[in-house]
Amino acid sequence: MCPPKWNATQQFCYIFIAHSYTWSAASATCAALNARLPEVPSETENNFIANMLRTHGAHSGWLGMEDFATEGEFVWATSQELPEYTNWNSGEPNALVVGDEDEDCVEMIASSGKWNDERCEHSIHRFSVICQKE
Repeated sequence: MCPPKWNATQQFCYIFIAHSYTWSAASATCAALNARLPEVPSETENNFIANMLRTHGAHSGWLGMEDFATEGEFVWATSQELPEYTNWNSGEPNALVVGDEDEDCVEMIASSGKWNDERCEHSIHRFSVICQKE
């Protein structure tokens, strides 16, 4: 059973936060709700999250995936496990380095549901937030 204002799937509860954050701020926002950034186990959940982003007019939203420990090895932030399901956009992840910051975090593009690695803390890269809880 999901809390009020949360949206349910068969596996998780989700809530859209109507504010854009850097990855760490988004993660902290979800943690304050006893939740996490989405960790996507299937195409069904991926489509649900993408649709939720589109419904709220968001261009993209953060996922709970990062490669802080090993460059190029993206894992779920809470478990540090490799994902069984991925939906990378063509050519991604590309680990582009811009200045002194590389792309260690992952966004979902709302229009396609595809994933892109992105800089986590750059002020320009503030994306919408969906939090997930079991």
